[in-house]
Amino acid sequence: MKPIITFFASLITASLPCAAEVISSTVVAPGEDGGNYYRIPAVVKGSDGSLIAVYDWRGDYNNDINHNGAPTGRIKLMTKRSMDNGVTWSTQSELLPGFIGEHEHGDAALVVDPRDPDHIVCCMAIDACYMVDGGKIFVVHSTDNGETWGAPEEMNITNRPDWDNAFVASGKMLAMSNGDIMCVVMGRIGEVSELYALRSTDGGHTWEITGTTRAGNESKLAELPSGTLLMSIRNPGRHIFATSDDGGATWTQNYSTIAESGVNSAITSVKAPDGSDHLLLSIATAATQRAVLAVYESDNMKKWKRALILHDESAAYSDIIDIDDEHVGVFAEVADGTSTQYTLKFYLIDKSDIFPSDENVIDEVTVETASDALPEYFNMQGQRVDPGDAHQGVYVERQGDIVTKVSRR
Repeated sequence: MKPIITFFASLITASLPCAAEVISSTVVAPGEDGGNYYRIPAVVKGSDGSLIAVYDWRGDYNNDINHNGAPTGRIKLMTKRSMDNGVTWSTQSELLPGFIGEHEHGDAALVVDPRDPDHIVCCMAIDACYMVDGGKIFVVHSTDNGETWGAPEEMNITNRPDWDNAFVASGKMLAMSNGDIMCVVMGRIGEVSELYALRSTDGGHTWEITGTTRAGNESKLAELPSGTLLMSIRNPGRHIFATSDDGGATWTQNYSTIAESGVNSAITSVKAPDGSDHLLLSIATAATQRAVLAVYESDNMKKWKRALILHDESAAYSDIIDIDDEHVGVFAEVADGTSTQYTLKFYLIDKSDIFPSDENVIDEVTVETASDALPEYFNMQGQRVDPGDAHQGVYVERQGDIVTKVSRR
């Protein structure tokens, strides 16, 4: 739950080529069932083979919960299912019928319990906009592949700090190889925001903070075959990656040369057709506006290849899912031109089109070591600012992983 800031300082003037034909389907479009704005995609695959898509219904207001004067009782979670890998979708239904009367809710984060594949965990934001009036995180469970859901309850974090505000990054949480579940919470205490890595060993019923790293914004996790955890961090200008080799207790952050304007992206680990281990990142990769939805792949975390461009106009949040040995899927917000009235689309992608020979790669980007990063300033919303143009507020100057100065303007 965070302010939406879209920059239209420049438009895309050239059509960018797709490396392959990709099947896409519309999950939900503006106007369906009285909703003119749909946002915040999340998707998982149930043990019955179904894809379960969850997203925000925002009615006539395209703002976050209780933000900028929008009315309460407005945002609620909706869901659709697909039994054919996202080619067609069911009719829309409320994830939690009637719950909107008690709590406005949105920004779903989903995971299939690795110890019980029929069990799906959903975390959500409740009632308060990010940075305003505290903020609550609720959790709800389904034990029948998302057909029905239990009663939502506040997230039980055994060592929860006294956050002024907190939310789980929407999209997919991490199902670990040992059966645990992890997610990232952005929490604020006073004027300091941090990213908190949370772990659950009991299927999302109780949680514990394992460690923190410096603030960025919405962040997702992947697990490497070596056991290293990789955090993919929203950061205006250049996307950030962080790694942990101690289960999430400590983190090392590095900048990449993947451009973004500040948008929620998604990361997952997959097997390539030849059996090798790779990482995939779906992200709207334009530096000054939310546009150009792309898929990047990496086999070493240091070099990323832009394998596909899925949509070369307006695009924002996305989620990516490993469907089977031959396919991955991307569930994303896209629109024509520079519109922010998004259609939520699902892209079914052959893995053979993501892992082409080197001559078919569109471009390559790198991850820089922290020592190579220049000092930068960030406001407390996690947005990078030019020190000369900064508005009044608290700013953090840092070089790599080291905070060199905290100042108020």
